[in-house]
Amino acid sequence: MERLLFAYAGVGLATGAAALALLALAPFWEKRYAARFRCIVWLALAVRLLVPFAAPLPAAAPQPLLLELPASLPDTARAGETQAAGAPPGQAAGTGESVASVPQASGRNTEPEIKEAFGTAQAAPREADAGVPSAQEEGRTEASGASRKTPVLRSGETLLPAPARLAGFVWLAGVGVCALWHLAHYAVWRARTFHWNRPMESSAAQKAYAAACRAVRMRRAPGIYANAAVPCPMAVGVLRPVVLVPEALCESPLLEWMLRHELTHIKRGHIVCKAVLLSACAVHWYNPAIWLLARRCEKDLEFACDEAVLHGTKLGAPVRAAYGEALLAALKAGAGRPAPFTTCFAPGKKMMLRRFSAIFSKTGKRAGRAALACILCLAALAGSFVACSAEQPSVSVKSAELPSYP
Repeated sequence: MERLLFAYAGVGLATGAAALALLALAPFWEKRYAARFRCIVWLALAVRLLVPFAAPLPAAAPQPLLLELPASLPDTARAGETQAAGAPPGQAAGTGESVASVPQASGRNTEPEIKEAFGTAQAAPREADAGVPSAQEEGRTEASGASRKTPVLRSGETLLPAPARLAGFVWLAGVGVCALWHLAHYAVWRARTFHWNRPMESSAAQKAYAAACRAVRMRRAPGIYANAAVPCPMAVGVLRPVVLVPEALCESPLLEWMLRHELTHIKRGHIVCKAVLLSACAVHWYNPAIWLLARRCEKDLEFACDEAVLHGTKLGAPVRAAYGEALLAALKAGAGRPAPFTTCFAPGKKMMLRRFSAIFSKTGKRAGRAALACILCLAALAGSFVACSAEQPSVSVKSAELPSYP
């Protein structure tokens, strides 16, 4: 979990910085590039936020630490230690136990004498203590039993989880809460709203819907319902989207323009795009730059639909005026913030003013293919060289084989 957290944190940091830079330049490229170009850029960044791959920087291999120990201890060092402790010959320093004297090699075979000396020195304590455990052995047994029951903490260790693991649990809990909040909001809204769905019985509304499907070139027309609970025409649903129309607008002569707008949302998969944005916000719930990115992309989706509806027509003043009147009629019927996984023809008054200025603007806008390719490459590489790791570099320690001393 720690690795996944640090991977998403690195990607979110780099992509969030890129998103803030693009948001700062939004007034400039809004006037030069089409809204569809901006939507592709925002969606590319959102997809990058959901893919936490990264190319870590090459790190140097850990150097092994080799400890070399002497093969044998000199006899002079042992004799010096014994004499420094003030022990008499034949007795170990600091203890009252006798130590067998080992005869020195004098050109003859002393192996039988060495074995006999060590055998007599070790046999005496074993015979004296046979069947009677010493106080040191009893204390050692009690200490080993206590160490099995209660954990022993070293200096600097605590029973609390590591900070990286604790941060991982907090991040995962935030992702779950954010995702459940959006899903519950949509489920409650859908249950309350779809209760008012009625079949579209108006002949004028059916003709407008058929004309809108032909204009948008829909291969399969989604379902359409009259609903008294929705404030304006909207598209609802990710897998099987439907169109809801307020009952007050079913007889409006401007309904065809409204339906063209919502059908364009469905054809281009804008509701799926909103689901991707919500997923990015849930994963990076702690990053305010990602929420700003998602909100900006939702606005640009509306601008892109306006451009798509007016594209292919003569773009004359009557066409733009009719579409502007449709926006005003929907705004008078009611405006509101769309629920998750929905689109709204009239999301708010401030948004309407910007859409009006974009509709009646006569300045041509570029498709921006070259700029789009550059930005997509940067989005794909964003966060790739941000290496965050929860593991500390390990140092391998190698030691020589310990010699066996007599």
